[in-house]
Amino acid sequence: MNFIPSKPLSDLAKAPLKIYLACPYTHPDPEVRTSRYEAVNIAAAKIIVAGHIVYSPISHSHGITNTGLPMDWTFWKRIDQEFIRWADQVWILKLEGWEQSHGIGAELELAANELKVVRFVSPEHCNVSSF
Repeated sequence: MNFIPSKPLSDLAKAPLKIYLACPYTHPDPEVRTSRYEAVNIAAAKIIVAGHIVYSPISHSHGITNTGLPMDWTFWKRIDQEFIRWADQVWILKLEGWEQSHGIGAELELAANELKVVRFVSPEHCNVSSF
């Protein structure tokens, strides 16, 4: 039996990355949470325009938490862990507070356990054309 790839091998090198885009979120001030949500949406849009597939847990869960679900990492860990497994890479959007974020620390630990490539990107330099 001969194996015939459905796409030329050169196209496989151009396959889009599956990116888990993390950022800090939890904060007592709802305006800070909204600002972080808006910033990560802009970064996610840039990644999508560059041709990659992105999952942003904050983009996904911000509206859902308005139903009364918890906002903390303890609640969302199970879901986010599955998306980290799915992703090719984990990107950390370096918004203010990212270094102190309990959730970011836990996501980095999960990424390390799954042997994922981790990239740190600043909001103003979320240029993904070279990846």
